[in-house]
Amino acid sequence: MTQIEALKLALEALEREEYRLRQTGQSQVYSGIGFAITAIKDCLDKKWSDSPCYKWPGYITGMGYGQLGTKKKLGKNISAHRLVWEATNGPIPHGLSLDHLCRNPACVNPHHLEPVTHKENCLRGVGITAINSKKTHCKTGHPFDENNTGYQKSGKRYCKECQKAASNKYRMKKNEQNRIT
Repeated sequence: MTQIEALKLALEALEREEYRLRQTGQSQVYSGIGFAITAIKDCLDKKWSDSPCYKWPGYITGMGYGQLGTKKKLGKNISAHRLVWEATNGPIPHGLSLDHLCRNPACVNPHHLEPVTHKENCLRGVGITAINSKKTHCKTGHPFDENNTGYQKSGKRYCKECQKAASNKYRMKKNEQNRIT
């Protein structure tokens, strides 16, 4: 599917939804959809760049995501990438979130989006969770392998050798304090 085809599908779906909302008298809702329709028409009129990523031309959040600012009208804001995905592919499966394969949160190209679990999305990213999950050794050089890796109740992993050394050091310090007193 080309960029133009995807955007035309999204536009058709949004126009159908706008018509349905007008017919049911929900005028406060379709103004947000009207903005999305305008943005997609702008894209079709070549006002967006021709790069592989389709950067959302509207409001961009502090985290870099495209967004429809409809909080006052709908009680919530709508993420642009979710809107375009659902218009072109249907609903996002329950329990999944959309991962930007291009790592560009402002991109609304449906080919750059993939529904994955929240955990998978975090591990694919560039945040501290992803960085730590890719580590193969602890900070002192012990390997994170099956025999040397323990897990806290929270799911956080730790080095068993370092934990053992820290426990021994603590016990020795306590024994020394007990001998002094």
